[in-house]
Amino acid sequence: MNIVMCATFLQGGAGRVIYDLSNGLYRRGHRVLIFASKTEYQGYEHYEEYLQGLEAQDIRVLLCDSTFKRDIYQNINASMALRQLLIKEDIDVVHSHAAVPSMVAMIARSGLNRYIPILQTMHGWGTNKTPEQKKMDIFLLNCVDKVITVSQGDFLLLESLGVQATNIKIIYNGIPDQCSNMPEYDDLDWQRLISLKQSGVKIIGCIGTIGKRKNQALLISALKKIPPDRGKVIAVFIGDGNIEKLCQFANETGVGDKVVFTGYKKEASRFLKLIDILVLPSVSEGLPLSLVEGMREKVIRVGSNIPGINEVIADGETGFLFPSGDADSLARVLIHVLEMDDAEKKRIIDKAYADFKARFTLDAMIIKYLDIYNKLRS
Repeated sequence: MNIVMCATFLQGGAGRVIYDLSNGLYRRGHRVLIFASKTEYQGYEHYEEYLQGLEAQDIRVLLCDSTFKRDIYQNINASMALRQLLIKEDIDVVHSHAAVPSMVAMIARSGLNRYIPILQTMHGWGTNKTPEQKKMDIFLLNCVDKVITVSQGDFLLLESLGVQATNIKIIYNGIPDQCSNMPEYDDLDWQRLISLKQSGVKIIGCIGTIGKRKNQALLISALKKIPPDRGKVIAVFIGDGNIEKLCQFANETGVGDKVVFTGYKKEASRFLKLIDILVLPSVSEGLPLSLVEGMREKVIRVGSNIPGINEVIADGETGFLFPSGDADSLARVLIHVLEMDDAEKKRIIDKAYADFKARFTLDAMIIKYLDIYNKLRS
């Protein structure tokens, strides 16, 4: 089967899903090409590790403006380039990963002498859409041949917004069974965390782009509320974004000496080996890969009780939830976890790992997408 992944940028969790899915399909004998936007903007870029990894697997990445900007002239330009690709490469299926790429693909396939199905994975509903953009995206979602959501919460959200429920299917994001092996000895942040851990410090980790949606400031506020008699505790933030602003907030809150910022890390999940508690205080999520990676790496997980997160954490069973935006509740959960005995930690970690193996493996995700591709072609 010849498949085009039509995306905006290969970055973050969505970029990782596209990367892993493309590689998995390639290993199963399918031909995959990736069509994405060329010009990068602040906060929107292609991660070099994804581009290099795809190139190593002979998966072509074609960049053209624009599958990202809502600029009809650039969108038509991208559609023209994609149409030539559909014809030349005898494409069977277009798998889009955002609304604008879907529009570009629909224009590209129009008028061809054969029908090429388009499905779109909705990796998360952006919090910065204007009313006009929301209306446009809902219309486009109702025009593609199949819509995939990565969580039940997103399914219900799209249904409430007017997307036809009969055309939506849930496919959970999946990740490889094992974290990739990478040398850590030359990473200064790795060495620093090793030293802290060896000195008895408990490490609370938060992985993801720093900003309002992930709401890392809440963890800073909660850190302030953990009494000193609970032992030495630090929070480490792994990810790019508005680090300077969060660092300033930590200093103003009085916990500047208890936080570590590593910036973006290639294969950030390897740092989970050093983390005692993984926290995700987001206000909005699709299906957070960092929490799925935490299941695989057997780390206690804590997250805000919102759709997406509460599908990967069963409160008190596979991790812990707290009311979104409530620093006092987050602090109480963190104190509880810090005081848990080893038997209780093992019970929760083992249940979470079993849940990972049952629902969130890469192989399971690939099989489900292949089933959709085949049904759309028939």
